[in-house]
Parts: sequence; C-alpha cells; structure tokens
Amino acid sequence: MKIKPSFAQLVEHSLCESFSGDMLLRLARDFFPGYDIHERTGFSPQLAVQPLDAAHRILEDILDDNRFIDLVERLIEIERNGFMGKPYPIVRLVELVRAVIAEGYDFDSNTGSFFENQNIRTTPTWGRLRPGEERSLAVYRMDIAGNSVIVREKGEKAAAKAFESLARIVSSEIEKRRGRIWLREGDGIVAAFMFGHPVTMAVLAGIAILNDLVVFNRFENDLGLPIRIRSAVHVGPLAYYETRDLVLKQETVREAIELEMRMTPVGSLSISPAALPTIDRVLAELFVAGSGPDIGTLSHYKPDGETR
Repeated sequence: MKIKPSFAQLVEHSLCESFSGDMLLRLARDFFPGYDIHERTGFSPQLAVQPLDAAHRILEDILDDNRFIDLVERLIEIERNGFMGKPYPIVRLVELVRAVIAEGYDFDSNTGSFFENQNIRTTPTWGRLRPGEERSLAVYRMDIAGNSVIVREKGEKAAAKAFESLARIVSSEIEKRRGRIWLREGDGIVAAFMFGHPVTMAVLAGIAILNDLVVFNRFENDLGLPIRIRSAVHVGPLAYYETRDLVLKQETVREAIELEMRMTPVGSLSISPAALPTIDRVLAELFVAGSGPDIGTLSHYKPDGETR
C-alpha cells in the first residue's frame, strides 16, 4: 500500500507522539529482527537518533517492504493490549485505520486484521498474504462423488451444466464467509479461511453447501440423478502459493484431501480432531462421531434431506 507524503508525515508524528525512542526501536524489530537504527539512518553510533528521524526511517523501511497495513494492525494491537504491561494510546490511530479502509479494506475485529473489501475485489490472498507466508488457516475440501458415472450416464454437456451450477453454489457459500477458493481440482476444490473464526466459517460454509445441494437436487437438478459430494474441514499451518503443486504439497492440504477421500461418507461433511475443539458446542453437536484410523477420531455431519 502506497501513501502520500503528507500522510506519511502524519504517521511519523503519530509514532513519535505515541512512543519513546526505545519503543520505536522495539516496534521496528517486530518487523525486522536485529534492526539497527544507526545503520539505517547513517548516524554515528555515538550520536542519539532523534525520534522523528527514527520514525521517518522506520516508516520508509516498512513501506519499502509493503507492510504498512501490518504496521497499523500492530498499532491497533498495542492500543488494545498495551506493551510489556504498559498502556500505549496511539495518537491519530483512527485516521490510520480510516486510511487503510479507504484503500479498499475491511477490518476483522476478531483477529485484529484487515482484509480486502469483497465488494471491490476478491483475490485468493485476501489482499494480504504473501506467497509462502505461513499462517494457521482452516481448509475446506470438497469433491463430487461418482462424477464419472454422472458423465457416462447423462453425457458431458448435461453433467458440465449441473456441475457448473454446483460450482456457483459452492463459491457463493465460501465467499460470503470470507473464504477463498485456492484450487479447483477436476470436480473438487480446496478453499481456505483466515478471518473471523476460520474453522467455524469453514464448517458453516460446508453445512450450507450440503443443505443447498439437497434443495438443488430436489428442485433444480435436471439430470434425473442426484449430485452428491464428500467434504471435510481441517486446520493447520498453511501458505498460499500461485503454483498448484506447491499448494498440494503442504501437509495441511494433504491431510484435508485424505480426510475427504478416504474417511468421509458420501453426502457428509467431516471435521478433523484438530478443528472440532475450536468450534462452538452447539455447532459441534450437529456432528456425529465416527472413526478415522490415520488422523484420529472424526466427526461427520449429514443433512436430514440427504440420502442415507
């Protein structure tokens, strides 16, 4: 995110008025471990770097590294929680937040993070993740069960039309819960969730997709043959990559795919043991315990209208 020189001056003064010189250096080291303010400013180590000079250099380095939004998020965290047990009210924080929102972002109060405004754009990274940047994310994996049978019996054209209708349902339910589809693999998808309560959002999307599919099969599906899916939710460390193979190589994605392919009944949503404890008890009670020899005890959800 680029900012105007006049706004940069406002940010610099905000930093100076909010923090001492030592705290400014601590703040810089949150972003650049081992940060040396004398080296960065060119000042002799024997001379004290004035706070405004330090703030100017630190901000320039943060902007050069395209981490201004990360800076504002860190300031929000310090405003909320203080630092090392001391409160630190951040001067002009509201103006900084408004500046980020004006660039097309929304703010998630649960995680204290900004993400792209979906009314403006929708990208796989939420406008935030850098390729290779690892975070704890929830993964939703879905695949059409018996898709080759549908194609063989109903023909490629009719099957493709029905699958496209399903794809629109899936995309809608995922994106309205701030999820992003990272991969479309044949007739399956891998989606990631990062904001709000990620596992809860993934589970709610999965449940909604299954229930939408019941309605679709009853009233909109012209195939004369129901479309059925297997789906699963897992959670773990995950990084976004533009390359398909790099996404698929990650352990969290591999486990989600294994959970869906090998351990999930057709017409159901499975949730892994790692993900289940993170959701609300009322939501967890919708799942029935099952077993999965490789990932542990699994739980499954199947809508009432789904064929048993």
